[in-house]
Amino acid sequence: MKIFNNFNCKLPSNTAAIGFFDGMHIAHQAVIAKSTELGGGILTFKNHPKAELGENIPLLFSYKNRLSAFKKLGAKFVVALDFNEVKNITALEFLTILKKNGIDIIISGEDARIGCDRQKISEICKKSPIKHILVPIIYQNGEKISSTNLRKIK
Repeated sequence: MKIFNNFNCKLPSNTAAIGFFDGMHIAHQAVIAKSTELGGGILTFKNHPKAELGENIPLLFSYKNRLSAFKKLGAKFVVALDFNEVKNITALEFLTILKKNGIDIIISGEDARIGCDRQKISEICKKSPIKHILVPIIYQNGEKISSTNLRKIK
């Protein structure tokens, strides 16, 4: 698995799952599995966006543990950005950057948002040449599987 810290590189695939993936629960694994099934990789952040915006958010997985999980799940590559370097970019600007760097397909969960304007990926991709593959929310015992819910029981 190749690890990149910015977009100054030639990515080995045009497909990437996008998310922070804290928790690496079954919903995250479903998003990553779809990307690896298509020969893709992961686009994530080294630092948690909410923490960088001042929210006190305990991490479920360290950056190192997430990288290890990505590798075990078969990701071809990881682009691990510093959130502070992109936090003022709108969703559409972010998608433009992805497209310029060879990403044609992004995969995310239903609730995923990007950009300083917090646009739902499923909506903003309709205004972009990037194709979006949506992985639906997974429920267990009537509860949504999410890192937020995992933090409540930790």
